[in-house]
Amino acid sequence: MEVTYLRLREIKKQKLANNRDIPDALRIMDEYGEGVLLYDGVRYPAIRIRYDIFSDQLILQKRGMTGVVVLNPYRVGYADLHGYRFVYIPAGSYRNSITPGYYRQIYDGRHVVLQKETLSVSQLDFSNEVVSGKYYILKDGIFHNVGKQKQLFDMFPEHKTALRQYLRARGTDFRKETAAAVVAAAEYYDSLTEW
Repeated sequence: MEVTYLRLREIKKQKLANNRDIPDALRIMDEYGEGVLLYDGVRYPAIRIRYDIFSDQLILQKRGMTGVVVLNPYRVGYADLHGYRFVYIPAGSYRNSITPGYYRQIYDGRHVVLQKETLSVSQLDFSNEVVSGKYYILKDGIFHNVGKQKQLFDMFPEHKTALRQYLRARGTDFRKETAAAVVAAAEYYDSLTEW
């Protein structure tokens, strides 16, 4: 467990030494933060937790103790950490086969938008990491992968033209700002349709 944390700290040190930007995924994992945790239906405010992207786990640091606790994901309702909400999607919980694990919930409206980030690090050279993200929109009980702008517009065919015009007017480029584009489209679509 802590091996991945040590690898992460080494990546961050090397990036700082080289004056390179640190991706969000690394910043979020590197430090314990005060977060809010809903666990077994009980809300715990101001609890020290961190998300480990390598092992896809939430880790709790108990005050006054040297050890850590890996939280049982099936008992986690959500965790708010570093300005993000993390939710666990278990296997078989939706009609499609979204990969079980923790996701960032980046929009919660009529259509939920989730982001799954993964980090690939070269075993030999810590400077060659790749942070990649996948985006999913929950529509009609199914999570749809939205990796291309066409997939986004095809999800909402009745308002495809309006969504395209809306994103263009906002100046949102899907390739450069995927998360912003997916969230903006979901918000706008929700505003156009009735619950």
